[in-house]
Amino acid sequence: MDDDVLCQYARSVAKDHLDALMAEVDGVRAGKDIEHVHRMRVASRRLRSVLRIFKTCFKGKKGKCWKDAAKEVTVQLGEARDLDVQMAFLTEIGEGRPDDEGFGLVIALLKERRDALQPAISSLMDRLQTNSPLIGLKDDLGSAACCDGDRSVLRSHALTQASLAIDELYVHAGSVPLYDDVEGHHALRIAGKRLRYALEAFQKVYDDGLRNEVRTLKTLQDTVGELHDCDVWLQRVPALKDDVPSAKGALDILEGQIEGRRRVLHGKLMEIWYGMQQDRFFPGILLKLNGNGTDVASTDGMVMARLEDWACDHHREPVHARQVRSLALSLFDQLKGLHRLGDHERRSLEMAALVHDVGLCQGSDGHQRRALDIIMEADLPIGPEEKMLVACIARYHGTRAPRENDKVFRDLGKKERTVVRKLAAILALADALDIEHCSRVPSVRARAGRKDVVLSLEGKAALSVEIERAEYKKGQFERTFNRRVCIEQRDR
Repeated sequence: MDDDVLCQYARSVAKDHLDALMAEVDGVRAGKDIEHVHRMRVASRRLRSVLRIFKTCFKGKKGKCWKDAAKEVTVQLGEARDLDVQMAFLTEIGEGRPDDEGFGLVIALLKERRDALQPAISSLMDRLQTNSPLIGLKDDLGSAACCDGDRSVLRSHALTQASLAIDELYVHAGSVPLYDDVEGHHALRIAGKRLRYALEAFQKVYDDGLRNEVRTLKTLQDTVGELHDCDVWLQRVPALKDDVPSAKGALDILEGQIEGRRRVLHGKLMEIWYGMQQDRFFPGILLKLNGNGTDVASTDGMVMARLEDWACDHHREPVHARQVRSLALSLFDQLKGLHRLGDHERRSLEMAALVHDVGLCQGSDGHQRRALDIIMEADLPIGPEEKMLVACIARYHGTRAPRENDKVFRDLGKKERTVVRKLAAILALADALDIEHCSRVPSVRARAGRKDVVLSLEGKAALSVEIERAEYKKGQFERTFNRRVCIEQRDR
């Protein structure tokens, strides 16, 4: 029954976006108003998002054809949209300037390139109305209406999709403070767009339509999108100078304005991003998506969201906590043959990573020790045995290994003590690799041999500080697993 409700809902949302896409065909074919291209591209991306999010409802060869057809629209209109925006921007900043600066020459070149794209675009519009797979999707959807069943059952799906999208967003969070990380900012833009589209896909499930959350994400997305537009311009200006040498004056003015605009936008991005962290925006989304439902209250995503929200009261650094979680889980997954632990222990490590710094609310000195007491005294959405494990793993994320007579640790069984030693050693290394809380290590490769474990770090800048800290904290891991730890940075 839940699958019936899900697919009925999915079909109604897909129909809305497909109808929006088809409504722009005539305007795009005419090529006179750039907003038709923009609206069709947005509708195609939203349709692709729905087909992906509800993939169990659009599977098989037909489902793949529909996804490919929607992607073709997005891709084929992409260059046209970029040129439309660039011509509009040049027209705006060139207004009132002398002709000899060359703005008109650059606009004429871009218009020539845009006009050259129109025949292929018109052909695509013809196919959309005659033999595109999207016609088959339109027929398949028919008069799909929003489901009339209990839409609250969709909350678990909304929670799952948002959790995945937020995790992807945090993977690229380290790019936020890095002014020159063009690739990272672009990846952040795509991840933010996916989260926004995921929320929009489930708006009808919630009474307020998730309007505030979508609006906040749109502000983030628009800012990173403008940042990306600046990067595209800066990449293309040198080639334009070669193509239109007589317009060098205009292009120099353009380059200066774009550089200045990019600095402003980067500052705005940092302000928005860290404001969202301060407001606990992302854990708040997950808590809200669950609503009052009891059927998904015990899912891992919900538990993690509640733990992260609670931890923010004590250290207010969810970006660092998520980065440590990402690195710790990566090490855990790659070293399974060494630690020989399972999914339950992986969950405990994940929770400990999210809360490992709660002791910082009382100062940095001894914060690991205080973390144990704070976690044990807290009302957390986990059982007492798991709480003891999580508290002990967080307690020993420094250089000090557990001692048999330590409080809480001494109350664990022999097997659980071994688990704590292994997971705390992994967490200590992961924490060291984000010593500056700037997510400068996006990924780590771990290879275990008979005598050593080699950690190869990836990073755009030199990682000497992270390597030095990991060298300092690796002792616990070496003693626990009887392996020498070698740390290196992969070639950039």
